[in-house]
Amino acid sequence: MGADGESPRKLLQAAPGDRFLQVQWSPKGERIAYIKTHTEGDKSETAIETLPLAGGVSARVLNISGLGSFCWSADGRIIYSAEEPPPNQNDMNLWEVPVERSGVKTSGPPRRITSWAGLSLLDLSLSQDGKRLIFVKAGFQRDLYVAELNSKGGLGPPRRFTLEGRNDLPSAWTPDGQRLFFYSDRTGNWDIFRQGLRERRAQDFVLVSGEQIEPRLRRRFMGSVLGLCRGRKRKVGTDATDADTDFRRGPGNGAAGGARSISAMRSWTFALHSQRAG
Repeated sequence: MGADGESPRKLLQAAPGDRFLQVQWSPKGERIAYIKTHTEGDKSETAIETLPLAGGVSARVLNISGLGSFCWSADGRIIYSAEEPPPNQNDMNLWEVPVERSGVKTSGPPRRITSWAGLSLLDLSLSQDGKRLIFVKAGFQRDLYVAELNSKGGLGPPRRFTLEGRNDLPSAWTPDGQRLFFYSDRTGNWDIFRQGLRERRAQDFVLVSGEQIEPRLRRRFMGSVLGLCRGRKRKVGTDATDADTDFRRGPGNGAAGGARSISAMRSWTFALHSQRAG
């Protein structure tokens, strides 16, 4: 279309299951590049493709799993952000790859630019002189803190409890108030962990395939822990399908209660769920 939005012209038609995102100009303005996502059932793929300005046949330049954003530099590099492989899939880092002058394929392997943790890097662009990269640095991390309840009913200074740099959510205390059950994505999926108040590292409690969340200690029968398990086919009393949520029980220390965002224990210490934004 023209500079004032007049005479729009279709360049490319999406097929069923396709989406086009983040259109960018090539360095000489002869081609456009874009992110193409294709979803079919529970499978999806993401790629960077280019297309002549006049329309025609598109060229797939790069297949990237977990692609976040990209831009095309004046010296012929595509700079992009992508997710790290599990268990660090919540982290994104910057990469670059050289592209041939024709703009239809790469001329070398991708090269890592950053090795950061805890960030999502989105909306990449370059300054006018091409010397600086601009991006949105986003992200959040759920941490656990503990704090004493003082004599006036208020909370004392909080102390960070989990130190892994992953998402952690509190669930239940042991009866003596010295250990907390929580669930975390530090292994690549949600699993259940247990950690003492004076310990710096958590103990693995339930590490199996699928998600294990929200452990609860049974009040009536001592010695077992109940947790929700999602996305697994398992027989627990009755048949469960892949889409069901079922329950898993493991060894524990007895009865106690808790809440998802704040849980109290007998010695009047609280576990606090804190979400930090980037």
